[in-house]
Amino acid sequence: MAAAVARPQSAHPGAIAVDFTTFISDPDVPAVAQWAEIINSQAATAGDTAFPPCALGAVISRESRGENVLQAGKKPGPGCGVGLTQITSGVDWSDLSDPKYRTYRLLDTTSNILVAVRFFLIPALNRCLDLRNEYKAVMETISPQILYFVFAAYNAGFGTVRRSVMASEDPDRHTTHLYAANTLKRYQRCLAYTKERNS
Repeated sequence: MAAAVARPQSAHPGAIAVDFTTFISDPDVPAVAQWAEIINSQAATAGDTAFPPCALGAVISRESRGENVLQAGKKPGPGCGVGLTQITSGVDWSDLSDPKYRTYRLLDTTSNILVAVRFFLIPALNRCLDLRNEYKAVMETISPQILYFVFAAYNAGFGTVRRSVMASEDPDRHTTHLYAANTLKRYQRCLAYTKERNS
């Protein structure tokens, strides 16, 4: 399987290198592999730009372990994560059996991944790149990986990331169980596995 070709971030040409290698699986969470085709498709076609497929696979691995379910231990309704990427923000729960984000049905796997990428992950990436333009030295001290901040923003919100960076503080202190570090490890694992399989 060939590696995906990176499309440049139009708003940030050449700002930072991000690996767009095609996702195959998380070897430690093999259930995610069943969604590889959707992951690669949605990562590559998310509006005007693309999102790293292995990073998307890592988010799914961390959020739901590849299971298209409602959040364990929570009643359906506000605050309950939905689907593969456990969407919570902006969910319409007027029909508890069919939660939606705008018009997207979140228990549909393709729609769920589309919402995560288009409305949360790509905006987080763009905002984190903008933040890096202002606070490059601070952010590189915390982590040289822009995806570390993107993952933190996905979990705790970009506002939390921005406030933390402005205070020279690691935003992962405000995430769920060191979400950014954990998801970055999953991303690196997914990336290494794919590259090993492609070699």
